Amino acid sequence: PIYKATVFFGKESGVPISVITDREGAFKAQDLSEGLYMIAVAIRGYMPYIHGSPIPQSPGRPFLLNEKSAENPLLFRIIPTAAISGRVLDSDGDPIEWLTVIALREIERNGRTEWLQQGAGRTDPEGNYSIADLPPGNYRLLTQGGRTPFPNKLFPPTWHPASGTFRIRNGDKMPSTHIDLQLVTSHRLSGRLLPPAGDEAKMYSVRLMPLDSPLPLPILVNPSITMRTTTREYEDKRVPT
Repeated sequence: PIYKATVFFGKESGVPISVITDREGAFKAQDLSEGLYMIAVAIRGYMPYIHGSPIPQSPGRPFLLNEKSAENPLLFRIIPTAAISGRVLDSDGDPIEWLTVIALREIERNGRTEWLQQGAGRTDPEGNYSIADLPPGNYRLLTQGGRTPFPNKLFPPTWHPASGTFRIRNGDKMPSTHIDLQLVTSHRLSGRLLPPAGDEAKMYSVRLMPLDSPLPLPILVNPSITMRTTTREYEDKRVPT
């Protein structure tokens, strides 16, 4: 039984009604009018549940409340989320602070494999990070940023593991293996975008992505890149080797 979960009952119009489960996981919503309701369950540490949803994080279907259906108690089974944690060190074994660690889950969409960002964490002064509320699945981690005392050095975006994935199951509280990163030289890149004739009025953006990246993800775009819309000049002062 799940204690203190919130169960929502909502119609197409009007304010949703919510009730809280007791220590036996039981709930009771009174004085509801007949009709179609969307029913959802929410509690920290578990995936949001919608009545009639065949798989987590997919659309549900309305519940028809009438005199007959009100006689049968509803039973909901919700899935506990997982959490991963770990530590990020540099090549000298020192912790890396202010590094973003992104958790990407493997999904199948339209017959091809894609990667969905499910959560992110940031390292503390000791290099520790934690990412909670993750659904089960196959994952990879991507690191970005990080503080370094060297003005001409940076940590490039790095995948963990370098190839393959790791599996997260329902309710896992797993520490990942430590991630080791190596500083590389940063460079300055600048230029000017010349649009095709007749397209001067269109809006353009410049994206800088590593050619050897294992996954073509938009989040690999270097966030420090700037572009002047008037002259169409662009500049990035921190490009990794």
